[in-house]
Amino acid sequence: MKTLKKIITLLITIAVILPADLGTKYWAENYLKPLPWNNGHQLVVIPGFWSFCYVENRNIGFSFLSFLDEFISPLAKRILIIILQLGAASFLAWYYFRDLHFSGYFVPVSMLIASALGNALDRIIRGYVVDFVMWYAPAIPLEIFNPWPIFNIADSMVVIGVCLLGIQYFFFDKNRHA
Repeated sequence: MKTLKKIITLLITIAVILPADLGTKYWAENYLKPLPWNNGHQLVVIPGFWSFCYVENRNIGFSFLSFLDEFISPLAKRILIIILQLGAASFLAWYYFRDLHFSGYFVPVSMLIASALGNALDRIIRGYVVDFVMWYAPAIPLEIFNPWPIFNIADSMVVIGVCLLGIQYFFFDKNRHA
């Protein structure tokens, strides 16, 4: 019964997150990119806090692999990132079906799988990941928050999924110390 619950949870989570992620990226590419002000300009939603700005991201996580630009071709880097993203999704799926016994982890891990698939598919289809959400935190005087690195729905789901995993682990998983 628990395997069926895992399958249903995973499929529903992917069915919600993947179309939302890819659909909003499609919207950003077709609405934000063609606008004449796109080069560094923004579509302001809430002044000083939230804007949309189209960006083609050829790196991952805060430009983590940007140092590779000196050593490998853009195509090799793209393939490497795709392999890493699909590898992460595969590992999480394996772990999800093999070792997850506490149902509180099902949705957060499913969110991570769907997010990895969303960004990997974007990179396979376009050659880069479309990012478009820009937030500011004017109350925090650190430059990294103004603006926060531009992101997309999949990136948001990674953050939310990891936070939910932490909450489940520290507050609800009775067997974590077993």
